[in-house]
Amino acid sequence: MIEIVCREGLPEEKEKKISLPKNIRQMGSPGGRHKIYLEDYVYTYLKTIAGKKETCAAVFLGNSQVFKDIRYTFISGALECGNGVFQWDNICLDDSFREHMEREKEQHFPEKEIVGWFLGKAGQAMELPPVAEAAHRKYFSGRDKVLMLMDVLEDEEVFFIYDQGYLQKREGYYIYYEKNISMQEYMISKKEEEQRLEELTELAEAEKGTEFARLHRELKAGNEGQEEAKGKNIDYAQVTMTVKKSSGTTVKTFTKKVYP
Repeated sequence: MIEIVCREGLPEEKEKKISLPKNIRQMGSPGGRHKIYLEDYVYTYLKTIAGKKETCAAVFLGNSQVFKDIRYTFISGALECGNGVFQWDNICLDDSFREHMEREKEQHFPEKEIVGWFLGKAGQAMELPPVAEAAHRKYFSGRDKVLMLMDVLEDEEVFFIYDQGYLQKREGYYIYYEKNISMQEYMISKKEEEQRLEELTELAEAEKGTEFARLHRELKAGNEGQEEAKGKNIDYAQVTMTVKKSSGTTVKTFTKKVYP
């Protein structure tokens, strides 16, 4: 890291230090008075989730500092949001979402602050959607908050910063490299969570097949009895099974019509 020492002429001659990453890669042409530094593990994670899902979102963690009228934003963490949180036609972050994000932040990145957010969508033009701009003003206001858009299909990404009353596109940023243990551990925890969800889904599929087979036998037996008694048939029964996380969030719902 490269240290910049800032003496602001305070009575105590107190010094402020800004540590700039030494090992960096420049993306585009980062000019202007707002420099954005995105840690490589965070960038890798964003590319991964954007490559797996048609739409995805995350909240950025890190810190933001000002030196000689230039703002430096360091993004060293990202918390993925569920698909139902950020919809491109309607973004509404309620109290329960903010409480959940705060718990996640305290668990994985306790010393970091929210410094912006991320939206990924396959085939999305790198222009700011009005709904995203409105959400940024409402939920991520402040000059220290940034927005990143990504389209993995076209391999494009762009940052926006809030300056002079509106969101402005940045022509570039920096990727920096460090150990970033917190982000590594978060990525591992998300991978383990995905594996558990896959196991739950497979288990539900197996249980679904067993339950449908049992109901089919019961329907058939009941239908035969009714044919003898009333000459009427049961058309079908509809079975719904739901798999949920321990938090109560629905993972997958199975619905099937079972015929005798």
